[in-house]
Order: sequence, then structure tokens, then C-alpha cells
Amino acid sequence: MTNEEIDRVLSRSPNIIPSDNFLGAVMGRLEAPPPLAFPWKRALPGLAAWVGVLIWFLDACIFPSGASQVPVSLAMIYAYIVTAAETVEAGWLSFALLLSLLSVALSLWITGKRASVVNVWGRF
Repeated sequence: MTNEEIDRVLSRSPNIIPSDNFLGAVMGRLEAPPPLAFPWKRALPGLAAWVGVLIWFLDACIFPSGASQVPVSLAMIYAYIVTAAETVEAGWLSFALLLSLLSVALSLWITGKRASVVNVWGRF
């Protein structure tokens, strides 16, 4: 059989039209999978470490010499934080973080995941 003969035979066959209830019956049997649970057991150690580092950093900013005295005013606390930020080059660090965030947002936007871009900006 040649391709022309196959095309002629297939073109004479009637169109197959599903019954009215076919789509409803098929969709009725499908079930949505249950949502995936967030893996808190794996995330909690990382969150605890992050909180520990944050507490350590704030303690180093407020008490830079290791003294256990309470600072006199909020202005002193602010001065300590600014001094610590200048010491660790916080400007460059924040620039690098912002550049990384923009890179992720741009790649998600280019790939067409526009809702994900909103989620990326909404998390920060």
C-alpha cells in the first residue's frame, strides 16, 4: 500500500466524536494528588543556625569588645552596627545579594514564570 492509498482510506472513515458525558466521566475519576508537605525536619536545623548567627552578629555589633555592659542609648547601638557593617564591607555584600536577586528574577521573567517573579520579590 502506498501513502496515497492509506490517505484515501483514512479520509473516508467517519469522524469520531465522544459522547456528551465522556469528558465528565473521565474528569470525575481523576483525583488531584495531595499537596506536598514542607520538609520542616530538614529546614529547622538551617533556620536554627541562621538565628544563631544573627544573634551572634547582633551581639558582636552591640558589644564589640566582648564586654557584658548594656549600651547607654540607641544611638550607641546604631553606631556599633554601622561600625560593624563598615568592617565587614556590608555595602558590597548587599550589592552582591541584590545583584543575585535581580539575576534570579530576570531569569524567571525570561522563562515565562511571571508569577514566580512576584513570589521572589514578595519574600524579601
